[in-house]
Amino acid sequence: MSIGETIRKCRKEKNLTQEELAGRLGVTAPAVSKWENGDSYPDIMMLAPLARLFGISVDMLLSFERELGDEEIRALLTELDRRLGTGEFDSVFAWFCSKTELYPNCEKLLVQGTVILDARRVTTDVLEKEKYDDRILKNYRRGLESQESAVRDMAADALFGLYFREERYEEAEECLAYFSGGYPDVERKRASLYRRIGRREEAYRILEETLFRKQQECDGILRELFLMALEEKDMEWAGVLTKKRADLARVYDMGPYYSASAKLVYADARGDRDKMRELMQEMLESVGEMDSFTKSSLYRHMQFRALSGEFLQRMESVIQKNLAEFL
Repeated sequence: MSIGETIRKCRKEKNLTQEELAGRLGVTAPAVSKWENGDSYPDIMMLAPLARLFGISVDMLLSFERELGDEEIRALLTELDRRLGTGEFDSVFAWFCSKTELYPNCEKLLVQGTVILDARRVTTDVLEKEKYDDRILKNYRRGLESQESAVRDMAADALFGLYFREERYEEAEECLAYFSGGYPDVERKRASLYRRIGRREEAYRILEETLFRKQQECDGILRELFLMALEEKDMEWAGVLTKKRADLARVYDMGPYYSASAKLVYADARGDRDKMRELMQEMLESVGEMDSFTKSSLYRHMQFRALSGEFLQRMESVIQKNLAEFL
């Protein structure tokens, strides 16, 4: 982290504007802006006043404090957990705060440790739980600004849970915007929130859309595993995966067409012509029900585009042509 980034971070932590910081130091706001943007550096005589104002050392201001590695972070979190098991919460909380001040750039330590402390104060008989609110909220909010998606996701998840417990639903909803695209549970959280505030139709739709999407994702993964099993000529494993795909289609109410089609490639790989003929006959009889899942109660709040008659006729024609080769 550059000195400009450190100045910006510390200024925001002190809730100061650039103008306010400039006023306290006797410089202009544009000068502070140039420091933070890396266009210029503070005069050497400014370093000590800046450090005193932010409550950090000059070394920290200059970003000389080394970063913590993952092993060191784990060691500190293990020590935090040990202290929570033997000491008073207040003294352990103060110890952790001293460590985060010693390593002010380590957002992973800050957020992970705060999650541990927050969970402990919620689930145990900690006196005056509310007196820790400000610091815990501050730590989580700082995590929301992290450039590391894993840290940002953890902070958003923890802050969402805190606001949800306290029925601060508008603030909880704001947290959802901070999750990274790869975070797996954000839509379920959104649905839980909507259910709690009475937006039940939206909650239903979100959950059903997520359920439908998960079916497609799981089927795609099982299909890739199946193809790998075929490449390795592991027919036993390929058979297990075929059954899983068919079971998945049944559980998610996808209809008989998809269940039969999942088995067809396996029968082909085995050279089982009788089974292929049987499965194609099942597909032919159920081709008109390819969109039967749209009528399933699992997806009753979703809107689907109906399959055209032309498409269904084309599919039926293809299956009939392939089936004719086996008759």
